[in-house]
Amino acid sequence: MKDLWNGITRRLWKAISHAFIAFSVMWTLTEGLNHFVPEIQIKGFIALAIIVLISIGYALKQVWKPSKIEIKTSNTNTTIEVIFGDLFQLEGVRAIAVNEFFDSKLGRPVSDKSLHGIFINKCFGGHPESFDKQVDEQLKGI
Repeated sequence: MKDLWNGITRRLWKAISHAFIAFSVMWTLTEGLNHFVPEIQIKGFIALAIIVLISIGYALKQVWKPSKIEIKTSNTNTTIEVIFGDLFQLEGVRAIAVNEFFDSKLGRPVSDKSLHGIFINKCFGGHPESFDKQVDEQLKGI
């Protein structure tokens, strides 16, 4: 439901336009069927309610924003899973690319808008000294 809500809030006008287009197409088909095949009469509140519900359902499907997608690579047994959201809220092992010198000073070497800079701000309070200390300990002898 969170994925659907994100899609609606971020693309409200797109949802409205999809609902209107779906309603228009179904209404046109219903009126054409009523006109050209008089034995079949689709009229009344129930028919209108069904068309409206189908239109809304179609619009919601079009603006649904998935929280993850899977991409299967051909000729291998590999699937790449792309997850949308806050990397720091996820469970499991995460890898963040840095340069070969493990720079930690925010500013010129490490942009505070990069993933590495956000990591230093979020996990180390923006203080590079503690990050440097842990890197030095882990890379001792290498």
